[in-house]
Amino acid sequence: MKVIAQMRRGYLVRTPRRAFTVYTNQRVLVDEEIGTKHYYYDTNIWQYMPPIRALLQRRWTRKEEVPPKIAILEELPELRPQLEQQRLITFTKLFDIPRLARMHEVGEIDTAYLISILCEDHFKPLIDALLSKVLVSGAMPPLERRSEHEALRQEVIRLYRVFFFGDEVTELERDLEYKYLYSKQEKYFQFLLKAKPTYQCIWTVTNQRRLEFMVNAQARDLNWYSDYKPIFEPANLAQRYQLSLIEQELSKEPWYRRFFSTFMFKRFYLPSKTRAENITQILLNRILTYTSSLEFTRVMNIPPDFHIELAVLNTHVWLLYNRLRAFEDHIEVKVIRKHLLTMFGRISVERGTRIHLRKKDDFIKDVNHYMLTIRNSYDRHFVKNPVTAATPLYKLDALIWSTVFFEKVTRYAPEVYLMAQYIYQQMRYLDSLPLEAFLDADIDWDVFRIPIDYKSAIAKLNPPLSPEEYEKEVASDKKFKRHYYSFDEPNVQLPMDAELSNVIDRRYAVLGTKVKDVLLKYRSLETYDFYSERDEKSKQSAEKAKKYTWKGRGRELLLDAENLRKARASKRDGEPINK
Repeated sequence: MKVIAQMRRGYLVRTPRRAFTVYTNQRVLVDEEIGTKHYYYDTNIWQYMPPIRALLQRRWTRKEEVPPKIAILEELPELRPQLEQQRLITFTKLFDIPRLARMHEVGEIDTAYLISILCEDHFKPLIDALLSKVLVSGAMPPLERRSEHEALRQEVIRLYRVFFFGDEVTELERDLEYKYLYSKQEKYFQFLLKAKPTYQCIWTVTNQRRLEFMVNAQARDLNWYSDYKPIFEPANLAQRYQLSLIEQELSKEPWYRRFFSTFMFKRFYLPSKTRAENITQILLNRILTYTSSLEFTRVMNIPPDFHIELAVLNTHVWLLYNRLRAFEDHIEVKVIRKHLLTMFGRISVERGTRIHLRKKDDFIKDVNHYMLTIRNSYDRHFVKNPVTAATPLYKLDALIWSTVFFEKVTRYAPEVYLMAQYIYQQMRYLDSLPLEAFLDADIDWDVFRIPIDYKSAIAKLNPPLSPEEYEKEVASDKKFKRHYYSFDEPNVQLPMDAELSNVIDRRYAVLGTKVKDVLLKYRSLETYDFYSERDEKSKQSAEKAKKYTWKGRGRELLLDAENLRKARASKRDGEPINK
């Protein structure tokens, strides 16, 4: 009860820690002692399987224990003069924020100040211990002691990795950690629903990122250190099936629970439709995480625009869809390709529903139609058109300007060339991956595949217009302009033209259906009776639906009290509810 009382008083919400380093990843803990306080992140661990409880009760190496472990290593006496020259100033504790502020005011910006600003707790003793054992900055030991110095250096590097990444774990322990986080997430949801102390625990951003197989999962303060790029580990679902069977043996569960668990493991980890859907979910989640990361948004300079962000996500989905076309004979690949488009459609609908505007359904339909048009344009450019398929950079900047940026940036902006090179380089990277990489979701999206001189190769194939020529071309009445993506062919339809003609085509389709029904109705007496009876039943159904404010085709759900009151008043006055 004392633990629960501490949790309710908010002791677990924030911990007095300095910002983390660029890349750190400690093991998942159920409790932790910081200074003189003890913090509990998960209580009642008896609810988990015995192997998970054993993992949670294991003692991990703490950061403050690493410098003494390096200090007790046997040093080489011949290197002592060189090691003395590379020592830093002596201080064991990082300066606090008020002292740093006073030092900044008086201009005392020394090494201690910089280390306190840029490093985390216990990092300075770690560097002192490291510099007292191995040579750095190009210094070399005597040739006869080089092998001994290299062995000492490797041991120091191992402890250095323990400081940042935690103790090394086996594949079985990593899978147990994943299952613990999955169970803890369910436990946390139960606590939100039922508010029982039995389910009380703390679910953090770090837990969520680690559950998604993120290597650099440790959350950090972006004001001090930027988490630029998410790094994921392969899913390895086939291997996790064997690990799950081992965990069953260790848990000593009853036979009926083991039978049910084995059945579920086969569905999730062995080749099946369910596993293919899980792989698709993992692939799409990693795309969403990367396209919203600081590395992608800042390097590519993506504007905060609804259409552009959705088009960028659509482009990544098409890149996967197009590459998997080479493995379409594989059963799981067929499910993945189909599920990719289905899940992307759900994402576009979800994002569209957050926008407050009239005729939201029409807006979502138009957005989905435009995303389909973008994918068709990519197919024509990279696959079907022999000219651009052989030379993908030809006219690619014009295509990206129209499809990804919606012509909302200037025609020859750096963002257009960056995105064009990014798509081209990612296609080359995906073409080099085997099928196993996609089934393990082992795909590394990286903007730094773009060459430094990203514009010259595209500008050589597509010379940009001068400002005077561009203004003259914009003001002209020509349908196919030189800065557009076209080949002056009448049968080529631009994506923007397809979007504008979408509404007109839909109206013509509705009109054609009505004309067809009228012609069929008056063809003979039998068809006239059939269509007349059907129209009468439709009118009766519509009149019957008017009795209920929540029914009727094309009518809004009047769940709001004010709208319901107005609907009842209009019905009482004999006026139609839907005007």
